[in-house]
Amino acid sequence: DICGPDKTASYTYAGDFPGTSASASHVAGAAALLLSVYLNMTVDQLRAELEAKAGDLGSSGKDNIYGAGKLNLPSPATYLSNVVINEFVPNPDGLNSEWVELYNKGSQAVNIGGCWLDDVIPGGSAAQQILNGTVIQPGGYYVHQLRANDGYLDNDGDTVNFLAPDKTTGIETKSFGSSSSYPDQSIY
Repeated sequence: DICGPDKTASYTYAGDFPGTSASASHVAGAAALLLSVYLNMTVDQLRAELEAKAGDLGSSGKDNIYGAGKLNLPSPATYLSNVVINEFVPNPDGLNSEWVELYNKGSQAVNIGGCWLDDVIPGGSAAQQILNGTVIQPGGYYVHQLRANDGYLDNDGDTVNFLAPDKTTGIETKSFGSSSSYPDQSIY
């Protein structure tokens, strides 16, 4: 039980559109967003997550009027925060490539498809999007090749940014100093 927004306007209903018919689509949309990130979430886990994030209304706690409260989803960065930059190679020896390894420290599989890796926001090398459907299992890793050789990251020092699909919300950032004298060494 959760409250979603109602009295909304739509193409069909120019004025206020009240009731559960209006609010159900908002709650269903929120559930779909969660399932797009956490692909293996069960119905019970989904319900618990939506209710845990709800803003309490009326009497304290779950009640017969507002249920668990008002629908409230945190930013995408909150749901992607279990994915961290684990290590990266900014200065390969010429035979290898620059890469970034991401690690899922959480207990749910996380869909990182559509997220971005970038060095300077905005500017620097062009941001690289992670392919749709890329999922990191709990305790699992994903390695993203930045370039087939040296040159995406600055060997005199740079930053690696893991960004949400909106390409601006930072999930994690790692900076490093000069790696010129340490070819092919990973940094973490």
